[in-house]
Amino acid sequence: MLLGFPRVPDLTSSETKAEIAKVLRRVHPDATPSRIGNWAAQLYAFRTRMQKGDLVVMPRKSVSAIAIGEITGDYRYLGSPTEIDGAAHSRSVRWLRDDIPRTTIGKDLLNSLGAIMTVCRIARNDAAVRIRHLADHGEDPGVIDARTSGAMAGEQDDETGAGAATDAFDQLRTNLEYARSLARAGVDLERLGVTAFEVTDVYRAAWMQCVAALDHWVHQEVHRRMIELAAQPDAAKPDRYRKFNITMEVLERVHQRREPLDEVLGHYVRDVLGRETYQQPDRIRDAFSLVSDVDRLWERVATELSDQSADEVRIDASAIKQRLRDVVYRRNKIAHEYDEDLTSPDGRQPIDATTVADTIDWIELLAETILVVVDRR
Repeated sequence: MLLGFPRVPDLTSSETKAEIAKVLRRVHPDATPSRIGNWAAQLYAFRTRMQKGDLVVMPRKSVSAIAIGEITGDYRYLGSPTEIDGAAHSRSVRWLRDDIPRTTIGKDLLNSLGAIMTVCRIARNDAAVRIRHLADHGEDPGVIDARTSGAMAGEQDDETGAGAATDAFDQLRTNLEYARSLARAGVDLERLGVTAFEVTDVYRAAWMQCVAALDHWVHQEVHRRMIELAAQPDAAKPDRYRKFNITMEVLERVHQRREPLDEVLGHYVRDVLGRETYQQPDRIRDAFSLVSDVDRLWERVATELSDQSADEVRIDASAIKQRLRDVVYRRNKIAHEYDEDLTSPDGRQPIDATTVADTIDWIELLAETILVVVDRR
């Protein structure tokens, strides 16, 4: 099994996440702290956390199937990048199956297998037992015991911080990539010496785009999860979900069987959520409380980010919330006040590509970590 990162040298002597992060900063000096933390977590999981006998799952790109294998050896550096994805980092694997159709796998498990990070540990919804059953029998037995699925999720010790990828998160990443492309365009325009307009406004557009992407993601993520909960009459429901108000018109449309529940409720929930903006920390917390019983959301996010930190620095919840407020405040300044700053030489707050790139990476990491916390309820 091969992992990319062709510029990263041999990690045999780099056992800890902090040591790996130090190597990454040396070979990728322009990478933002958030990106270094993300890469360090994946390489640490591949280099150190994986053990002989662990099962690995690899979605195949050429066909609609997955492969399941068992790790048989320690981390090994190949000495030079291979022709496959420029990979130089390897673990030996005995492949048990390489032909399991995606259609035979439950949607909940398939979502987890489309994890946010390339290397992560999946444990929610009895994943380990089900993957072993898939390897042995070629079929997914589903969640073994609904009463234990929450405990399994709670036991997910995901060193990379990766949770289950969702369509909403995929869209977030697409929207954030658009913001990054704006920032890159700004750099190119500055190099060309463009003076026909203020090039820094391209960076400001990227800033606004990343905040809008976060807002849109919260709407989509909560909407999807509410509809999924509605389709599971026996599942435990969060208190705020059970107290969510719907109109008599909605009840009548469902009761009279004029329209399916998921369709009626889907439109209604989308309309209700659409009246709110989900950018500020308290509003994001309130939104996710509709679909999860997670208490102290931001404190748990802080703990998760601290565990992911490449330098093992403890992160405070109040600092996360304040940074998010600052990002949103800057967005509002750009949108409504022309980013005005009368103390600055040109009357506007300074902005550059590096600051924007770090903010975009941080927003992506924040959303990713919220998913982990919500799925670990």
